[in-house]
Amino acid sequence: MGKQYYKLIFFIFTLIFIVGCLLNSDTSKMQTDEKQKQEQKKEQTQKKEEVFRIRSGESPYYYFLLSQVKLNENNLKQAILLLNMSVRYDPKSSFLKKELAVLYMYNNDIAESIKNLEEIFKIDENYVEGLILYGNIQKSMKNYEKAIDSYEKVLKIDPTKKKVAMMLGNIYYEKNEYDAAIKTYKKCLKIDPQFYAAYFFLGKLYVKQGKFRQAEKALLKTIQLSPELIEPRLEVVLLYTKEIDEKGDRKSQKNVYYEKQIVSICNDLLKLYPDNINALIELGLSYKRTGDLKKAQKYFDMLIGKSLNDTDNVLKIVAKRLINNKRNNDAVIILKQLLEKTSDKSKIHYTMALAYTQEGNVKKAVIHYKKVDADSNLYEFSMLNIAFLLKGEEKYEEAVVIIEKLLKNAPGNIEYLVYLGLFHQELKQFEEAEKALKKALKSDPENTKVLFALGVLYDKWGKKEKSLEQMKKILSVEPENASALNYIGYTYVDMGIRYDEAEKLIIKALKYKPDDPYITDSLGWLYYKKGMYKKAEIYLKKAVKDVPSDPILLEHLGDLFYAVKNYKKALTYYKKALKYSTEENPDLKEKIRSVKK
Repeated sequence: MGKQYYKLIFFIFTLIFIVGCLLNSDTSKMQTDEKQKQEQKKEQTQKKEEVFRIRSGESPYYYFLLSQVKLNENNLKQAILLLNMSVRYDPKSSFLKKELAVLYMYNNDIAESIKNLEEIFKIDENYVEGLILYGNIQKSMKNYEKAIDSYEKVLKIDPTKKKVAMMLGNIYYEKNEYDAAIKTYKKCLKIDPQFYAAYFFLGKLYVKQGKFRQAEKALLKTIQLSPELIEPRLEVVLLYTKEIDEKGDRKSQKNVYYEKQIVSICNDLLKLYPDNINALIELGLSYKRTGDLKKAQKYFDMLIGKSLNDTDNVLKIVAKRLINNKRNNDAVIILKQLLEKTSDKSKIHYTMALAYTQEGNVKKAVIHYKKVDADSNLYEFSMLNIAFLLKGEEKYEEAVVIIEKLLKNAPGNIEYLVYLGLFHQELKQFEEAEKALKKALKSDPENTKVLFALGVLYDKWGKKEKSLEQMKKILSVEPENASALNYIGYTYVDMGIRYDEAEKLIIKALKYKPDDPYITDSLGWLYYKKGMYKKAEIYLKKAVKDVPSDPILLEHLGDLFYAVKNYKKALTYYKKALKYSTEENPDLKEKIRSVKK
């Protein structure tokens, strides 16, 4: 009994303990659940308050989200309006202002885009995303110095941004500052030694500099890093074609090597892209150069097959790859092949005329332009090109006949009438020229191109006041027309009147066209006329540096050196002026005789 009694007592106590624990656990769980409910209720209340606050327009991100919705709906104006509201509620947000600058850029409102970015830089001058966008915009506007400054700031903040370094290198490339570009592309490769784009542009730059080995190495490295790319392969082929000596022994070790390389690269390209027209062109030309006419014809026939289905594309590639690279003989070889088999011959004749024009063979160019059918959409361009080729040979009467023929089908065509006026002017047929230009003005009285042509005509005719009248009409239509501003200013200087007004006009013209050598010359000529020789020399030298073969600019600089009694330099520039002069210039010849005395 004793043992059983104690067992029963132990069991009861154990049960009481377990039940107590369970009760405590349930109580604790109930308390935890209640606490969680209270927290959830509080969170829901906060969310409701936040939604109310957002809906009442107090949150910048409410407007930001709405702007994104409008942007997805292609409603750019509404997106800009809403994002402006967002910025108003958070004027210190660099992110929001940068997004607004992007929208303004999409809307072609560059001034507002720049304004927003510049406001960011007042708050945070090292905001990288803003600096990159600012640099891109300035680059697109060809404000290269501002773009360079912006990209360089980014690279100081984060030297690992290889794409920014690439964009910086591309600016130097566009500015023809090749050494700076090469240095920058090499920086890209320090950041990422496998950056194929840097190798590619390095290769292109070395080609421009005539550094064959460096170009070859860089381009082959590009192919190695990115074998699927077409352009590097075509650049290497172009590099080799330039090195081939077509006038020498085609079996020379050098020529054989380059031809083998061209064939190998083009065949590899066709394996990747069987329809590549560039590869077909180069293979056909390579086999023709090496005398394997059967294989050459195989690829020419493949090219003809492509042309039958897509003549425009084939001709476009011929123009881009061959004519643009001054491979005019190669272009003619291809075009003759196409001419035999392709039905649309007008386009081929037109392209062939372009090749002969670039080669300087005016006679053959005119023959092919004349073979363009009258119902072709290239007929008008062909006739105009013939007219200007004739003008280049001073065959103005024949050029007039061409334009008059075009005017029969389009009697009110302003462009034709301006050309007709120009050709009559060259023939000193001033009344006929005036008649043509006035007829053009009847159709469009405020056409600044026609007004300028008429102003120039009156000047050549010796009617200075009438010339000035036309130029002033231009300014009433376009107050910022740099050409008209400069023409009036230069005319005043030439007439020896209103120097102060002329200076204001020319300086204003330079504001709108700061790198125009003829406006620069006008300012230098003004200072020369005013006896301010040191100032004059700065501007006249700059103009001649920019256009070293213009006889008027050279003569002006000669006059300056004559005035300061530097007769040796005066004679140098007078002789250069005479060399480049296309007309009889007895006054200049007299100046040369005078200096020699």
